[in-house]
Amino acid sequence: MIKPDRLLTDLQSAGVDFYTGVPDSLLKEFLTHLQVSVSADKHHITASEGAAVALAAGYHLATGKVPLVYMQNSGLGNAVNPLMSLTHHKVYGLPVLLMIGHRGQPGVQDEPQHVAMGAATLDMLKAMSIPFIVISGDEEDLSTLIKGAVQSSLESNAPVALVVAAASFDKASSPIAPPAPTHGLRRDDVILALLAKLPGNEAVVASTGFNGRVLYEARQTLGQGFASDFLNVGAMGHALPIAVGIALGQPDREVICIDGDGALLMHLGSLLSAGKSGARVRHLLINNNAHESVGGQPTGTSELGFSNMALLAGYQYSHKMQAGESLENVLQAFLQGAMPAFLEVPVDLGVKDNLARPSADFKASKISFMDFLKG
Repeated sequence: MIKPDRLLTDLQSAGVDFYTGVPDSLLKEFLTHLQVSVSADKHHITASEGAAVALAAGYHLATGKVPLVYMQNSGLGNAVNPLMSLTHHKVYGLPVLLMIGHRGQPGVQDEPQHVAMGAATLDMLKAMSIPFIVISGDEEDLSTLIKGAVQSSLESNAPVALVVAAASFDKASSPIAPPAPTHGLRRDDVILALLAKLPGNEAVVASTGFNGRVLYEARQTLGQGFASDFLNVGAMGHALPIAVGIALGQPDREVICIDGDGALLMHLGSLLSAGKSGARVRHLLINNNAHESVGGQPTGTSELGFSNMALLAGYQYSHKMQAGESLENVLQAFLQGAMPAFLEVPVDLGVKDNLARPSADFKASKISFMDFLKG
């Protein structure tokens, strides 16, 4: 297995001193070491993978060095535009070293939302003329491999990718200590309290990560069914547009969107679309200031002012829960506010052990959800 500290040393020896991207669970141990070992001016977690490629391109233009951009292969879709129209050797020709976690790798058991992209990942890189090296953790001379990849990127004036298989990394020697609880609430507290107040005829859309799984678990805890829920297990950042689309398609039905800070940040422009739509959407942002499901890396959103953005974007009601306020009262006001309505609830990190996973039969879930909407 690859030791995270050794990989960082190999990258630095090859001249790589700038790191940026969106966290991925397969790369978690390396990213943990990166976060505790590299200064903040040389390591930047971005809102999206495309933004990371552009940030890296700027760094190369200023220094001539090859930066590292990390991502899950699901994020390769977000990165296609700058990879093809900015860094590509037929455009500006900008060297970038990509590190891509290969979720859904053929022959490796994974969650259903990763299967299609997992099968397509290497073919996508080939189609984009991006040379790649598959890393499985068994490499005997990783240092030479890294130096070769960096040199190839420089010589070709183009990106080169390291595609990392599951279970390639050893544990990081210095794990990141979770922040001390400050809010007295966790994600499950908020979702359980919300469900207890809903009449039951509204549709609920939950964002990528733990939100969908906690919603599923909460339905079980309360003895409720799942037909009214659409769990956006993939397509990070797109839960809000899905919710707005449902509301526009059925103008008499309220739609609840349970969102996360990392997901909303990735496609923040959706706030404007939602606000201007006039749709009957209630947008609940559960903000733990972290990419919790892939390692707990910070999003930097705790003081971003999402509620002010929502008002400026055209939401009719917007509020951020403050210390000392009652969750019950805040949720009640949110559910009574004019729509589109927005509520941000700051929470601490933490989810239940052995959190339930929804059914893997996504097509059956889709049919049940559409039948609920028809009813």
